[in-house]
Amino acid sequence: MATMGQKIAAALIAVGLLAGTGTALAQGDVIAQRKELMKANRSSLGAIKKIVDDGSDPAAAAAHAKTLLDDGQKFITLFPKGSESGDTASKPEVWSDWAGFEAANKVFTDAAQKVADASAAKDPAALKAAFGAVAGSCANCHNKFRK
Repeated sequence: MATMGQKIAAALIAVGLLAGTGTALAQGDVIAQRKELMKANRSSLGAIKKIVDDGSDPAAAAAHAKTLLDDGQKFITLFPKGSESGDTASKPEVWSDWAGFEAANKVFTDAAQKVADASAAKDPAALKAAFGAVAGSCANCHNKFRK
C-alpha cells in the first residue's frame, strides 16, 4: 500500500505530465491557428487576384482586404516563444530576427491597407498595384521566414 508521501509524489508527477502536455497542446493550437490564418489569406489573395484579372468591380475586394488586414494585425501574436517546434514551416529566423519578422509583417499590413483603400475607392489600377505589393510582401516574408 502506498504511503501518503508516495501518493502526493505520484499526484505531483501526474500534474507535471499534464502540464507538459498542456503546453504541447497550446503550442500545437497556435501552430494550427497560424496555418488557418494563412489558408484564409491564400483564399483572400486568390479572390482579389480573380477580381484584378477579370476586371471586376474593385469594391468586391473589400471583404477580402479586411481579412488580410485583420490577419496581419493578429499574425505576429501567433508566434510566441516555444512555438518554433512541432508541425510548423516557420524558420528559426522568426524568433532570432524578431525585429525583421515584425518589419515584414508591417510591410504586409501596409500593403493590405492599400488593397482596402483601392477597393473603397473602386480604383482598378490602384487595386492591381496594391495586389502586386501585398503578394510581393508575402513572397518576401516566406523567403526569409518560412521553410
